Amino acid sequence: MTKRKSIPLKIEREILFRNEASCCVCGKNNVQIHHIDGNHSNNELKNLAVLCVEHHDQASSKSSMTRRLSSALVKKFKSDWEARISKKREIARRYIRTNKEEQSFVRFEIKRLVYSLPAFPDKKSTNATIEQLYNWHLFSNSTRNILKTIDYIRWFLKEVQISILLTRLWEFFWQFVDPKDVPMNRNDEKDLFIAIELVGNLGKQIILTEENPRLFKDFFFAVKHFEDFANWYKKNSIKNAIKKELTEIKKELVEAKKYSQRKTILTELENKLEHL
Repeated sequence: MTKRKSIPLKIEREILFRNEASCCVCGKNNVQIHHIDGNHSNNELKNLAVLCVEHHDQASSKSSMTRRLSSALVKKFKSDWEARISKKREIARRYIRTNKEEQSFVRFEIKRLVYSLPAFPDKKSTNATIEQLYNWHLFSNSTRNILKTIDYIRWFLKEVQISILLTRLWEFFWQFVDPKDVPMNRNDEKDLFIAIELVGNLGKQIILTEENPRLFKDFFFAVKHFEDFANWYKKNSIKNAIKKELTEIKKELVEAKKYSQRKTILTELENKLEHL
């Protein structure tokens, strides 16, 4: 796949994940990331589409003779493809069932994976573990168990792992892109509340253990994603859960008078609370 240096790694991984690293037009796997509006500095998700080499050439061509993929058409293919993948994964998550013996095995595997995190605190191992946990979430409907287990061992995690978790926890809910395609039920909301609480706990942990304040960039990245879910599904309950965690973190920051960049983070927290 051809990479563009202008696309941050987090955004690149996110758009590839949403599209299963497949062309949104034909489904091929040898893909590139296309800027729909032609502006390579605009790396918003809505402006990025995953295309195979052939369709990327068609979408990027300046010639009216060869350009068979207009920006409007690429947007339609992107929207349809991402919605189909999202719906497929949500159906799999809801309808795959396990018996008691299998459920016991799943719980054991989740604990084994999560408890292994402190032993391998590097980026590659942490990302690989999160991907394995995502598979258990997808195929055994174990989201809540995964989140609670991570919360249980979070104090043993290293800075790099906290950063990765904050930027990837939303992926356990990424299927919720549109209420018209994928509905959100009460159990889904409860899982979201637990994830938001975990994000909040990690934020408080950063302050209490005096970890690098740069981690708050990842914290606000996580908050933004969960806020998006609340806006897309018009769920004030999710916004209220976010407000609760932000308010508690603000209280911790007020008391932590020696914490580095305290004033800057407080200002951002207050702006976010006002926005919500």
